[in-house]
Amino acid sequence: MSSRANRTLFPLFTALALLASGCGVAGYEARMREAQKKADRYKEESDPVFGIEVVASVPSKSPRKGGPELFPPYIRLPRGIDMTPTNKDDPRDRLLYTFQQKGNGPVARVEVAYSDVGDDSFHFNRILEAFPPSVSASRQKKTVPGIAREPYVFDSVSFAGAFQGSKEQWHFWIYFYRGQQTQVAVAYWAHPNQKATVERLRGPRDLSLESLAVDQDIKKHRQSLGRSDPLKLVPPHPP
Repeated sequence: MSSRANRTLFPLFTALALLASGCGVAGYEARMREAQKKADRYKEESDPVFGIEVVASVPSKSPRKGGPELFPPYIRLPRGIDMTPTNKDDPRDRLLYTFQQKGNGPVARVEVAYSDVGDDSFHFNRILEAFPPSVSASRQKKTVPGIAREPYVFDSVSFAGAFQGSKEQWHFWIYFYRGQQTQVAVAYWAHPNQKATVERLRGPRDLSLESLAVDQDIKKHRQSLGRSDPLKLVPPHPP
């Protein structure tokens, strides 16, 4: 190759090398940002009081007559909540599996109900009938991101009310989501008359909701919500 050709091609090779190097650094920085995000979430999840831990053992249900096969929703529970429902053979109001508090934490209990989308008897109003009436409660849409799924848009409501004749005011946060095949309701309870507890509930409640998955998203979340160290996913230096 002539010296003139060398002089012509050298700047091109140099530019391409710099571009490749820049892409490598940019890609590494993107992976670092993603790893930092996972590390931050891992820290939140691992908080000894306000984190989340076990996967709820939601009982399987036989499909309705003529209905599709049902798979229990996947959801991780706030710390201090037992993974096994106290009423697995007799859900409350024939709907809600109740996961009780077994230790310290801002969440008193979590309840989960689910059915297939063709079940006309399973809807948000039916879920609300299992809780104290509240004239002040207003429904809202709440968009909740996931780790390995698209965001879910919930119908939601929050209110305080006496439960089963008690004079104490329990605090309730109730969420209803309709997937392609499965519809699910999740309710979080906070202890009566504890405003500070209510304020602290937001962290574990939102982390738990973000872990929720139904239908084809269940496998994605089972794989993504492992407990391995997220920092090991990033190489120690740019390529």
